[in-house]
Amino acid sequence: MRVTPTVLSAQLEKGLVGAYILFGAEPLMLEEAADQIRTVARQAGIDEVRSMTAGVDLDWSELNGSSRSLSLFSTRRLILIRLPTGKLGDSGSKAIMTYLDEKVEDTILVVIAGRVDKRGQSSKWFKAIEKEGLAIEARALTHDQLPRWIEQRLKSRGIIATAGAIHRL
Repeated sequence: MRVTPTVLSAQLEKGLVGAYILFGAEPLMLEEAADQIRTVARQAGIDEVRSMTAGVDLDWSELNGSSRSLSLFSTRRLILIRLPTGKLGDSGSKAIMTYLDEKVEDTILVVIAGRVDKRGQSSKWFKAIEKEGLAIEARALTHDQLPRWIEQRLKSRGIIATAGAIHRL
């Protein structure tokens, strides 16, 4: 299922799913969505978080190995994978598909992809995550949406601002 970051908290109240793909043009919204997932996971007793970045410290064979291996300290874990380019490549796609096919019960996969083009969104791995889990799309805010977004963020932190102050921000 595909949702926006604004309704993610309502989805998380229903419980965690096995896989998440966070993508879009707003990095701040993506990071905040990832933080929400981590917070709910921690509240659900998931203490172990394994974070990897494609192209830096990620060997795709590790994904399935780490999801199968037992931990000494935690029975459940969260695997967070960052895709700076928004693309997996063949080995990444195969690893994600294998992971999803195995339906690992004690592990939650979170992929933060940034911008993913239409071709990427129609790929097998992306569709599989969207079907099995949750896709969170953070679209770019338009000039008209920005003041309302700023106002909502300020209100959520207990700050009431005038219209002039919001437009100035």
